[in-house]
Amino acid sequence: MSTSTSYHIHITYFPIRARCEPVLLLLADSGIQFEYEEIPLVKWGRMKKTGKVTPAMFPSGGVPVLRVTDKSSEKRSEFLLGETSAILSYLEEILAPPGAMLNKDLPLQTRVRTQMIKEGSLFFTNRVWQLSVEKVLKSHCD
Repeated sequence: MSTSTSYHIHITYFPIRARCEPVLLLLADSGIQFEYEEIPLVKWGRMKKTGKVTPAMFPSGGVPVLRVTDKSSEKRSEFLLGETSAILSYLEEILAPPGAMLNKDLPLQTRVRTQMIKEGSLFFTNRVWQLSVEKVLKSHCD
C-alpha cells in the first residue's frame, strides 16, 4: 500500500508530550508525511466553553484526533478517529509492510494482553502529565 500518496494524515493534540507521543513516534518512524496541529491548552478551554468541541470534530470529546483523507478516489473520503489506542491500531495496520504479522492476526489472548499493556502505559503517561500540570498550575496560583 502506498500510504504516503493515497492518504493525507492529520493529527491534532496539545503542545505537550503525553498520550499522543506513541502516535507521533510511530508516524515519524514510518517516514510517512503527516500534518501535526497543536491546540494550546488555553484555546482548548475556550473551545470547550463555546461548544466547539463536538463529536463531528473530536469523536471522543478530546484529543488526540487522527483525521485521514483518502486521496485515491475522486470523492476524497475522510474519517476521524479518537483515542490513542484506536489510532495506534489503525496506523499499525496501514503502515505495516506487506506480509508483516499484524496485531489482528495474533491469538485473542495475546491481543488482549498487548492491549492491556498499551492501555496501562498510556494511563501512566497521562497520569504523570496530569500531576506535572497540577504542580505547575498550583505554583502559578500561589
